[in-house]
Amino acid sequence: MARIPKSGRRIMEVLEDSEYPLSELRERTGMSERTLRFAMNELKEKGMVVEGFDFRDMRRKTFRLAGRKI
Repeated sequence: MARIPKSGRRIMEVLEDSEYPLSELRERTGMSERTLRFAMNELKEKGMVVEGFDFRDMRRKTFRLAGRKI
């Protein structure tokens, strides 16, 4: 299995509950925006996190664990 950094594991823990936009993930994880974006990019590249849209505001991206329907 691919190595996942501590920040990536923390994001995955938060995403077990629901689907969230980056702003909410930043609040829930306490990570800086830079750290969060770096970890999210790694998780997306590894196919562990999927990017979607908030249908109430299509400008906002949301993220969820891959293979999980919410």
